[in-house]
Amino acid sequence: MACRCNRQIGVSYCYVRSPVNHIYLLPGRAKYGRRTSIVTNAPENMQRRGAMYLQRELKDKVAMMNRLQQALETQPFFPDGPADYGMRGDVYHEILLRMKGENDELISPDSFLPVAHEFGLSSSIDMWVIEHTLQFMAENRAKMPAHRFAINLSPTSVCQARFPVEVSQLLAKYQIEAWQLIFEVTESNASDQC
Repeated sequence: MACRCNRQIGVSYCYVRSPVNHIYLLPGRAKYGRRTSIVTNAPENMQRRGAMYLQRELKDKVAMMNRLQQALETQPFFPDGPADYGMRGDVYHEILLRMKGENDELISPDSFLPVAHEFGLSSSIDMWVIEHTLQFMAENRAKMPAHRFAINLSPTSVCQARFPVEVSQLLAKYQIEAWQLIFEVTESNASDQC
């Protein structure tokens, strides 16, 4: 009795970008049974490719999204930042956003901002930071006159047509001068998203 084993190639039904230029490489890779990337030719971690890993990753992202939405409503974000010195010798404070986790641990922006961007919450978070920074400035006007604050913004926020109008309204609401705010946007991301 002979047993014949065949390798098969399947294409995900989820989404395939057109045109698929590398499809001719797939049968060759399957023939040799190599576990290397078609694109980079580097070894791939096959343990992280299964359905369980994808489900866990998606579950973690949804949990983070829910935490972000709750944070926007209940305000456990808090700005944090040391004094920085500009090239002209001017002093400003950079607002660094942190979020508290379930056990009051600090969650860095590297953990939650990519998820916020993926689920379309970047602009809401940016406006939250701007408003709370202006509110802080208004409340501490006597103690900190003429202080400047730098806020990191996502390109998504800056590219919105209503962004200048919303910022102008907030500046008027809290009676803060525009020169007291510095907006920082990462160049590498900005050109891709505007």
